[in-house]
Amino acid sequence: MSSPRNGDQSDRIPLVVLLGAGASKNAGLPLATELTLHLQSELDNRGDRRLLEALGLILGALAFRNGIRGVSTSVTHDIEAVLRVAQQLSKRNDQPLSTFVGSWHPALEQLAPNGEGVVFESLVSTAYEVLKDRLQTPDKPTKFKYLADVWDLTRAFDSDEPPPVFSLNYDLLVEEALKHKGKEFTTGFLNGLWTPSQFKVDGTLKLYKLHGSIGWVRDRLTSLLYDREAALNRDDVSFESPDTPDELIFGTDNKLKAVNPFLWMFYAFDDAVSRADFIVTIGYGFGDEHVNQIISQGLARDEAKRLLVVGPGLNMDKLDIAPGMSTMPTRTHFIEHDAKKALTDEESIRSTLTDLRTQASTEDPFLEESSVQEESLSGDTPIQ
Repeated sequence: MSSPRNGDQSDRIPLVVLLGAGASKNAGLPLATELTLHLQSELDNRGDRRLLEALGLILGALAFRNGIRGVSTSVTHDIEAVLRVAQQLSKRNDQPLSTFVGSWHPALEQLAPNGEGVVFESLVSTAYEVLKDRLQTPDKPTKFKYLADVWDLTRAFDSDEPPPVFSLNYDLLVEEALKHKGKEFTTGFLNGLWTPSQFKVDGTLKLYKLHGSIGWVRDRLTSLLYDREAALNRDDVSFESPDTPDELIFGTDNKLKAVNPFLWMFYAFDDAVSRADFIVTIGYGFGDEHVNQIISQGLARDEAKRLLVVGPGLNMDKLDIAPGMSTMPTRTHFIEHDAKKALTDEESIRSTLTDLRTQASTEDPFLEESSVQEESLSGDTPIQ
């Protein structure tokens, strides 16, 4: 796809929205770190000591890595970090550096001798079950309908066209919220088959699910991606069964594999970030290095672009240690509300965007660069 850059003003868009797990928290869905605890609890309930040992081994290794990096070892690790390691260990003999490893940790060899990865494959499979169970849409729309208000964020720019929305979540809350409010949207499917041209349809909210979704299934022979429910009505789809796994992607390596829609959607995200005046993140904890790099590069390419970070506990200290993130303090703004309050309270995201838009229109375009240089020279917070 083409990637318009800063010079082509005709392709500019007011903002791009990125949703993280915190966006679904008000609806009662768990955060990514809480999903790890749910996985551990499920294994406890099953009395599966072998999988508990595998999970414990991974959590211990991640805590050790944090200790080396100077990060608190008490931090709970998100489910994606855990499953990324599990997938790599399930095929550790296929890893490029495996031939340089003289011996693996004895605990790992005891669990998976000679690189045999069944225990880690079982851990991933169990995690799929936990995710599907814990990320179910609540029965009452009142719990999640606030998410449909992402449509209205462009009103701060006197526009009725909804912003492009990119989500890192597997759940279906945004789709169900938009349905509840009668808003047209697409996740890229036409008659059950993923068809990227659907993102060119005007008057619809384009929802790009960068990590996959509950309800997406892939034909393992053709690699075509289908919407599970709609695919059941197609005569040409025969692979579907209750055991067909949802297309959920764990880990940055897998997210960028050259198969639709993931690589395509990451290019779409980079393109939207490059064209947007504002990047708005809601409930995103900045734990994904590839996503952070796209945001950082977008800010670096365009000195007028601003980042609005929404979520409790998110601040510049958090961004400074985020993997792959280069911060721009003078162009980064924070709203420390939860997603529901930030979206539904008119004094929150929309009013903040209006204020920042007005402020930007009166600023000297060279003021920020000089002020940043002065801050750096004076020993204040440096630009990384």
